[in-house]
Amino acid sequence: MKRWLLLIFLSCAGGAWAQLAPVGADPVVDEIRIRSTWGGLSPDSPLITELVVRRSDGGFTMTGTSSRAGKLTAMPPMRASTGDVAALVAAMEAPSRAKFDAGDLGRPDRDVQARIDGEMESESGEDFPIDPAIAGRMQAYRETLRHPGDLATALTAGFRSFHTDDYPGVWVEIALSDGSKIVASSRSQQYLMLPWNRDGQPPTYSPAISQALWRLLPKGATNRDRLHGPISDFELDELVTAGLFDVLNRFDAEVKAGDALRVLEASFVVEEARAQKRLSWMQLGPVLFASLRLPDGPKNLHMKVRLPLKGSALENSDADLARLQAALSLVQRTPALAARIRDQPGEDFRIYDGFGYAWLNERTAEQFIAQMRQLGRIEQLGDNPGLMRGAVMVEEGDAPAYWIALADGRAVLWKKFTNAAATPTTVRCSSIPMGDDIDELLESRKNHLCIGRIYPP
Repeated sequence: MKRWLLLIFLSCAGGAWAQLAPVGADPVVDEIRIRSTWGGLSPDSPLITELVVRRSDGGFTMTGTSSRAGKLTAMPPMRASTGDVAALVAAMEAPSRAKFDAGDLGRPDRDVQARIDGEMESESGEDFPIDPAIAGRMQAYRETLRHPGDLATALTAGFRSFHTDDYPGVWVEIALSDGSKIVASSRSQQYLMLPWNRDGQPPTYSPAISQALWRLLPKGATNRDRLHGPISDFELDELVTAGLFDVLNRFDAEVKAGDALRVLEASFVVEEARAQKRLSWMQLGPVLFASLRLPDGPKNLHMKVRLPLKGSALENSDADLARLQAALSLVQRTPALAARIRDQPGEDFRIYDGFGYAWLNERTAEQFIAQMRQLGRIEQLGDNPGLMRGAVMVEEGDAPAYWIALADGRAVLWKKFTNAAATPTTVRCSSIPMGDDIDELLESRKNHLCIGRIYPP
């Protein structure tokens, strides 16, 4: 139910004016704050627009500043349309849309389907030997993408793609007269900056917030041009390619590592799989990348693995299966971590096995011990050579928090990527080592807050 109504009055003299009026005890909009930022590889970076829209004289007035490379400019006050304010509130209060509708691209369906055909055909070259059964399944999958629901699923997956040197952000807070607030934000690089996040709700792929902000923001405001369609050719290509990436990689893996996949599928839910072909520049030798979870495990706990291949099979099948099952099982039976994963269903919890930005190798274990000693908590853990034997590191969320699950069932909230200042019980500390090489730059950056909170088994 809407908490306010928009009443529009037309004057007899031909002018028109509008105001937000309370209905009964329903609150009205007092103020809207908008902060829109962009950072990237540019001499003008960072770009920042900050706006305040306040209720006044039966309507709304907008004031604000813009900043380019640190040079601040005040914007002249201007009237904000009551209709635009109403549209933004309605969009931010609307139910979440779980998938992106292709009709919101602003392009004919034939454009989308042509790009899907091109992406599918790129997998049928001479370096992709198609088994007749797999080819048939690929064609069947292609046909599903002609249906709106299945196409929406594929396009929604495409919004997960990421490219460097482009860091937009928009934050909107609406304050109502009863003291309550409505907040929406996005850091998406994708079309219309979708999806939008709102407190206590799933992300929404509706374009309504983007469209309402585009109308409300003044010309030249940071990120305004990103909030309006139709989608460009480049954006459409990127969206389709990213949306089909996991599915086509899975078909590719079935061709190149079919035996390995069948072994994994007997013990795990294989959420993603791709053979080494797509990352041949890494010169890792034949490997299978996969995202796994246990069949009885939480859906937001994933193990990202890199497994050596011998032909189409796992090179070290027994050892690999035992290690992966042990790690996932330990996390799931560690009380504090299991509760955290259960209580945060919207967050991803990831275990990396031998690849990614950071995993629990020897250097990472040494850093954990050193930083726990710095916090004065290593004696509580027991500073002995076997402390890290069988331990598992779990990464939580996009601004990651790092947990260590110890073999005896204890859990340690080690540290978190944040700008927060240290407290009497925490310290600013360096990043987890990346891979096996020493990165002195990352080691010297104190961009984490070491917490070292220990939870009992």
